[in-house]
Amino acid sequence: MTLEQEAHKLSPDTYLELFDFDASVLLDSQGIPGTISYYTNTSLGGLTGITWRGNNYLPLPVEITGVGSKGDGSAPNRPNIAISNAEKVLMSAILSIGDLAGLQLTRWRTFFKYTDNGSEPNILNHFPTDLWVFRRKVNQNRHVIQYELSNPLDRPGLLLPRKQVIRDQGFPGVSRIRLR
Repeated sequence: MTLEQEAHKLSPDTYLELFDFDASVLLDSQGIPGTISYYTNTSLGGLTGITWRGNNYLPLPVEITGVGSKGDGSAPNRPNIAISNAEKVLMSAILSIGDLAGLQLTRWRTFFKYTDNGSEPNILNHFPTDLWVFRRKVNQNRHVIQYELSNPLDRPGLLLPRKQVIRDQGFPGVSRIRLR
């Protein structure tokens, strides 16, 4: 059964959101890069984690709000992520690395049956992935740590295409001759 067929069933399998927190671009106080941590906001009974793509995703209350897309050419949405601080999971990373601004977040969405623990394991059956970068800390207290996320392309000074199109630098389609 395909992902679309499962999604349109009257009673589909358990929907999962799986998060890859990639801190490998951040350096701690000794200059050592961070690691990739795997979490899910879904708790499935007695399971201590969900295995998918060979990675064990541990349960952690995570909520992302403000996700959407715009087609009018205006600036992209900047969603917020709220992560439970009750078990101090990310607090150790914040203390060793400092601020988590720059951390890359990948959100995978699929159904439990397609995970390694499920009845039909298939890593190709997932909804389109979402990729964000932690932009800035919005709030931190005893209960929650909240960050503003941004699209990886939403950076000051970033131009697309990255190479300027100039006639004499290897772009054969650009010339002074104009066809009528």
